Amino acid sequence: MEVWETVKKADVFGVEVKQQRLNWHKVLHRKDHWIDKFVGGKEPFLEKQGVDLVYGEAKFVDVHTLQVDGKTYTADRILIGAGSKPVMPPIEGIEHAKTNRELLTLPELPETIVMIGGGVIGLEFSHIYHAAGVKVTILQRGSVLLKGQDRDSSEEIRKISEKKGIDVITNTNVRQIREKNGQYVVHFEAGGKQHTIEADLVVIAAGRKPDIEGLDLNKGGIDYDGNGIKVNEYLQTSNERVYAAGDCIGGMMLTPVASYEARLAILNAFKGNKTKVDYAIIPHTVFTMPQVATVGLTEDQARAKGIDVVSYKTPFKHNGTAILLGETDGFIKLVIERGSGKILGGHIVGIEAGELIHEIAIAMRVNMNIYDLANVVQVHPTLSEGLILMAQQAVRELATQSVPK
Repeated sequence: MEVWETVKKADVFGVEVKQQRLNWHKVLHRKDHWIDKFVGGKEPFLEKQGVDLVYGEAKFVDVHTLQVDGKTYTADRILIGAGSKPVMPPIEGIEHAKTNRELLTLPELPETIVMIGGGVIGLEFSHIYHAAGVKVTILQRGSVLLKGQDRDSSEEIRKISEKKGIDVITNTNVRQIREKNGQYVVHFEAGGKQHTIEADLVVIAAGRKPDIEGLDLNKGGIDYDGNGIKVNEYLQTSNERVYAAGDCIGGMMLTPVASYEARLAILNAFKGNKTKVDYAIIPHTVFTMPQVATVGLTEDQARAKGIDVVSYKTPFKHNGTAILLGETDGFIKLVIERGSGKILGGHIVGIEAGELIHEIAIAMRVNMNIYDLANVVQVHPTLSEGLILMAQQAVRELATQSVPK
């Protein structure tokens, strides 16, 4: 949808598009084509590596045996990667709502959507469908969007969303969804009052939870709770033969994190428990328009740890490339330990945030501090030079401050 957003403002760049039209059916066709390519392409690769693929519902029979559709499989080591499923809150009439998976297959665009949930999934799909011309209202249970992000990032993406025309209502409690004349009426509380809103489509985006029901984990001697399968720092379960990775263990439910965990789990399962999982420096991105990216600690998290923190922020409206591209919303922010200049976290809201965040992540991984970062020479004009210019400004300001002893 980012291409469509660019087409809509093509005239600003001197490009005249005589007929601006979004063909939703072609959008879906292209989406299906590439999903089939990406997902389907893995099967031949696995088979070539000598992996036998078995499809069906798996469950444990004992500590080293699984059963799939009546057939048993015994192994010295087992890796669970059961994934996750949508959280369905106890709302009367929730059967009228769709999930994000069903949103990917809508044959026609609705005129209005109520999105229940303002987390990653809710916000990403709100921006996608708003860009397609749908009127979107977000009902968020908490006080902020993207809970867990840096406070400045949460506030900025809300401001940007509302500027686009997405309605955001926070501190809500959705009570009921009912059908009325082909539409749906959502009843909710907000600000101590009862409210209703009508829409063509209601979507539940209240988060995800580990999909582990039906695995008979107790028979496998595997401990778990409402947050998922319990693992140690080597991703080993309470059954020493069994490891687990990905969404089924809770935590950061992200594709690259699942891949990282799976690699470590397999390594530890076959080579002995030698490598501990480390989540300290894992970048991740919310693919809104513009994107929201983060790595490391938020400013509040750093302060909660008792660290003497100073933060620096540079807006994209001061970046020449962002100005030329017409993408001046957002900022780059660094969270720094005062004195040492250690980079504790980075947060970006804006154009190509998902690409830019890796520069901060790599700097953190190799233990660069703010002084090292300030000495990096960047290409001009680029989006990323804003990070270095901010680092240079931070060094100048830190030099004028007294360092507490």
